Amino acid sequence: MDINREGFVKRFERRRKTRSFGAISIVDDDESVRTATEALLRSIGYEVKTFASAELFLESGALRETECLVLDVQMPGIDGLELQRELNEAGFRVPIIFITANEEGTHRQRAIEAGAVNFFCKPFDAKAFLAAIQLVLWPSPIKETSPYASPKYRQSKRS
Repeated sequence: MDINREGFVKRFERRRKTRSFGAISIVDDDESVRTATEALLRSIGYEVKTFASAELFLESGALRETECLVLDVQMPGIDGLELQRELNEAGFRVPIIFITANEEGTHRQRAIEAGAVNFFCKPFDAKAFLAAIQLVLWPSPIKETSPYASPKYRQSKRS
């Protein structure tokens, strides 16, 4: 894993001074994936919360402070695509990055069509994953057309 952590950390700290944000929530039934992804994100300074199931995530109340949701597709109980659908129906527009061990094209298509911002197959490239997280949390001025870049999105999510 060839990541320039120092560069990420410097940019993160510089930007953190001008903006506060909530946690990145990871929902995955695979403990090793949760632990590794959490360690990667914490290593560059992000606040991370982990959950072994969609049900535990929903029961926790963490949704209101989640700035980005990293979500497994296939889990026992409520799966990732079902959780995405439920959040959309309830009006929560939290950015979702899917991760999955199953590279089935229909899952990717359904997730993206329903608003997912990215979709990675396990094992995923750490640099690409961190870049996707960064785009969600620190949108470029060029990406102003993204619904996640607008102030209205930030307000509607917190109300």
